[in-house]
Amino acid sequence: LFSCQEEKSSKKYRIGFSQCTGLDAWRRQMLVSMRGELVFYPELELLYRDAENSSERQIEDIEYFIDSKVDLLIVSPNETDPITPVVEKAFQSGIPVIIVDRKINSSMYSAYIGANNFEIGKLAGNYIADLLNGKGSLVEIWGLRGSSPAVERHRGLWEVLGNYPDIKMV
Repeated sequence: LFSCQEEKSSKKYRIGFSQCTGLDAWRRQMLVSMRGELVFYPELELLYRDAENSSERQIEDIEYFIDSKVDLLIVSPNETDPITPVVEKAFQSGIPVIIVDRKINSSMYSAYIGANNFEIGKLAGNYIADLLNGKGSLVEIWGLRGSSPAVERHRGLWEVLGNYPDIKMV
């Protein structure tokens, strides 16, 4: 008799995903992969917002997710400083927050998934120093100056290259 009962609907968990931009291939593929995983978890719903490289828009998107009372918030911050307060607000409101790819200036989040960009910068510095045999000229091309990967890679690069006075920034 119990097998004939109608199955109760399970709770739908809502995941908010605030992406700094969806324009590059890596970020588009990340979204495709996330949506693909939802097939295996019908109790999950992904709400997606693309800030289109605008910190102001991303703040609005995160506020939307807070107001919507999502069960989990995933954020790939556009810039470190402007996004920090609203992520802290989400975390303090009880929403678990996963920071992806780029960091914020706070430890108020549940998890970080991303690269060690400082070490990447150091690796690049060692490669450049070796390639130039310790002397030469260099042009450093930054990413978005307010993003943590750009800042951390720059710091790592110059921690190494600072030991080579004959390598000059042009």
